[in-house]
Amino acid sequence: MRWPIVAFVILAGCGGETVVPGAPPPVAPRPPPPPPPTAWTPANTYATYRFADTLVSRLEWTMLPVQLPPATLHTEKALLHYWALQFQLDTPNDELVGGYVGLQTNGRSVFGASHDTPVINFSIWRARPARAPANAILQRGNPECKCDQIQLPFVFEEDRSYRFVLDEGPSGSTEIDRWWGLWVTDVDADSTVFVGEVLSKQHHINTALYPMASWAEDLHWWHTIGRDSVYVDCSRFDASSLAVLDVLADSVAPNGTSTAISGGNTTTSLSGRELKVCRTATVWRRGSDVQHNLGYWEEPPKNVLKGR
Repeated sequence: MRWPIVAFVILAGCGGETVVPGAPPPVAPRPPPPPPPTAWTPANTYATYRFADTLVSRLEWTMLPVQLPPATLHTEKALLHYWALQFQLDTPNDELVGGYVGLQTNGRSVFGASHDTPVINFSIWRARPARAPANAILQRGNPECKCDQIQLPFVFEEDRSYRFVLDEGPSGSTEIDRWWGLWVTDVDADSTVFVGEVLSKQHHINTALYPMASWAEDLHWWHTIGRDSVYVDCSRFDASSLAVLDVLADSVAPNGTSTAISGGNTTTSLSGRELKVCRTATVWRRGSDVQHNLGYWEEPPKNVLKGR
């Protein structure tokens, strides 16, 4: 007896599939990719100072490093921390002509000039030429300030006080312009260095047009904002602390001081990437004295403002 030939084909009805024995199973749809990790940027810290007089010609202040960042910030990451006092020079049209002076953990610059050592950084917008000691870097035509910027090698230490004086420089003034000179004294050693002088059309600092400020800057922010480097943990940002003390304008103390931390919950990089601002940096105030605490802290730094 001949058996009928049976086709091993099963036809699925009512919207089903055709299944052939030995065929691979249907491919499951791919799950959506996981969301990108949260990208973080460090906070920078600020303090502003208000004065009764609006036009002054001499500034003084003290910088006291409380804790310096680890050397690996420079040697492995090629980054730096910078603490500065910023001011606004008087102009006829109330245009922005600022300047800043401070301590920088090394002389690297996003504009090319560099000193592989800690420096005092001194700039006044559109001020040129500059005169400085032979061992200083003069970055002529700095594109940020459109000025001749001075960086003087200067090794500063924790728990030592450095007194800054910005005043008329050795080359003096005329009716047209003024040389602004900078001196820094290691208070503990009673030793003073002349950082240099720059020539400006402005003869006074205007404390009303734009309040004087001190700030602390972690250059990790430039890697995240400008170069889209991704940091997924706030603990990656190195800690440092420095106090700005005894600020005077023409020998007069501020009549008001306020503090702030940069950013908010989120910000964006130059390419549009969303960044969250770490909330680990702090700025403390006692009277007109402030302490800037950058980076990530498992425990708060020593507070040098107590008892002042």
